[in-house]
Amino acid sequence: MNRNRQLTELINIGKTIAARLRSVGIKDEADLRKMGPIKAHQLLEHRYPDETLPICYYLYSFEGALKGLHWDEIGEKRKQMLKKRHSLMAYGDDVDPRLINDKLDAERFEAQTRYAH
Repeated sequence: MNRNRQLTELINIGKTIAARLRSVGIKDEADLRKMGPIKAHQLLEHRYPDETLPICYYLYSFEGALKGLHWDEIGEKRKQMLKKRHSLMAYGDDVDPRLINDKLDAERFEAQTRYAH
């Protein structure tokens, strides 16, 4: 049985990133999983607008944390897809999901944007 781990128990998530996640309401692994890496990164961008939040330190770290991988091990194809989806989601519901590479990603994208507002 999987247990709901604290943020700092996840790979790629240290004290600083965990504190920032908690500041936007993401308190544990279940919250991060429910929110997803893209939305979590966007929440931090809105919470900390004057700071640069490098994609590799946040978006890739969140993806890796949920997959149990170091952020650099998630693969270039997945990184590119995450960056593309992150950019597209900045436009909210106006994005045509057909711009995303495959059907499964489009379905996930639509589900995420439905709950984004």
